[in-house]
Formats: sequence, structure tokens, C-alpha cells
Amino acid sequence: IIDLSASTNPLITSPEMFKKIRTRIKEALSFLEKYPDPEALELKKIIAEKYKISEETILCGNGSTELIYLSVRTLAPSKVLILEPTFIEYERACRLAGVKEFTRIFSLEKEALLEKLIQTLKKEKFQTIFLCNPNNPTGWLIEKKRILELVESYPEITFLIDEAFIEFVEKESLVKEASFYPNLVVFRSFTKFFGLAGVRLGYLVANRRLIEKLKRYKEPWSVNVFAQTLGIFVLSDDSFIKKSLEFFKKEKIYIEAGLQKLKVQFFPSVANFYLLYLPKGFDFTEYLLKKGILVRNCY
Repeated sequence: IIDLSASTNPLITSPEMFKKIRTRIKEALSFLEKYPDPEALELKKIIAEKYKISEETILCGNGSTELIYLSVRTLAPSKVLILEPTFIEYERACRLAGVKEFTRIFSLEKEALLEKLIQTLKKEKFQTIFLCNPNNPTGWLIEKKRILELVESYPEITFLIDEAFIEFVEKESLVKEASFYPNLVVFRSFTKFFGLAGVRLGYLVANRRLIEKLKRYKEPWSVNVFAQTLGIFVLSDDSFIKKSLEFFKKEKIYIEAGLQKLKVQFFPSVANFYLLYLPKGFDFTEYLLKKGILVRNCY
């Protein structure tokens, strides 16, 4: 099976990277009898230096999904707004945390969705809003200027921004802003761009006060020694980051040209995945599976 359903970086398993990773893993093996650093201090130091933010505004976790669940438990909102279509775990995290009221706004047009958002905020009150940026599965990007306008206009709402795919458009990241805005939390992942899905590693950035509150609800030692070691390694490897960006840029040109040749409509995407418009009555997912290719069904 050729797995195209997860949008992770295949370069992490290249012979060159495997050789480097094996060296790092051997180093980590000497710490097997020790508990991992509960604060992931070395990893936080690398993140802080990279984005020029304080280490005290960073919280590492067992993938960004753990931190999404943690944030909802900590904030305990009574009413949540979710922009759809999007990552299904936002709603699941809210339900498990006991959130009773949901409002969903849906559109396959970015501008129409943003207009619905503005109109909804004028009529209803919320404690929390989930926003995936770039959005999964549409691949569109909402410019950070527009998000910050909302953050500043609605200080009573905490905006939870999932930036799992932001490495493709790094200049639009809200990581720096999240370190000082009291109502902004940004989630980052090592799963997609860095290809470490099996390791489970992510982090969030928020103001110091909220970080301290989140820590009171967080399970200890959730980031193991291998995750911390590999996170430090990939974030510090500028050549891998540069090579990955060049690779994805080249592949996006190839994929878009192929889809156009096949006359398949697709959403313009800033990330490494595409949402396709497909004719009714044709099970494209099943057709590809018979060819040994796995894709995500978004019906």
C-alpha cells in the first residue's frame, strides 16, 4: 500500500536521515532507566531560540492532539465555535471535556466562511473558537493579520489555532503573538512537516499565565526521551528543513499538473495535501485502494 492519507514527510525515512537518526537513538538509549525531563527543557530552548520567544511560553506534549485535549479541559468552555470542514478531534476533545453547546459554521469557500464567522460572532457569545490554519482538509490559509484582528476584537474569546501545517507558510505563523496575547493559543506539530508521526511530539505556545494553568492539568512525563531527542535534532537540522521545502514545492507542481491533466477539480492548497471535487456515483477511494493507493475519504 502506498499511503497518501496522512500527509507526512517521506524524507524522514531517507537513508541519509535514517543514518543520522540511528546515531541520535543510540545516544538516547543510555537514558532508558531514567524518567524523561517533564519540562523538555532542551527542546523548549531550541524552540524558543528558533522563534525568539520565551521558554516559559512553551509547553511540549505527546503530539499536538494531546495539547488540544488538555487546553479544552483546562479552559472548560461552556460554548465552543468550530469552523468546518476541519479536524474532527476538536469536537471530540470538547465532548470528552463536557462541553454542552457547539456552534458549527460550514463553507467550502474561505471568504464565505469568514463572513459567516463575523456574522455569528455578532449574534452569539463564545468562550472558545477552534481554527485550523492552514486548514485541514481544504488547504487554505487565513492570513495572520485577519486572525489577529479577531483576537483583538474579541478579548473574551480564547482562539485555539492549530498550525500543524504552518511550516509551508512559516511567515504566517502566530507563534510569537501567542506568547503575549492572553486569549491566543497556537499548537504546533512534528507529525506532518517533520514526519515524526510515530514518535508523537508537539508543543503549544501561550502567555505565561495560561501555561502555568495548563501545567496543573497536564499528565507528567508525556514526552519520552526519544521524542525529545528527535525533536531537538530535526528542528536544528536546517539542511533537512530546506530540502523538505524544496521537495514539497517540486511535488506540488507535479501533482497539480497531473490533476489538471485529468481534469479533476481541487482546492488550491498552501500545504502538502489537496481536497478534490469528485463526481457523484464514483467511489474514488475504493478505486485507488484496488490500485494499492490509500487516500482520505472526506465525504
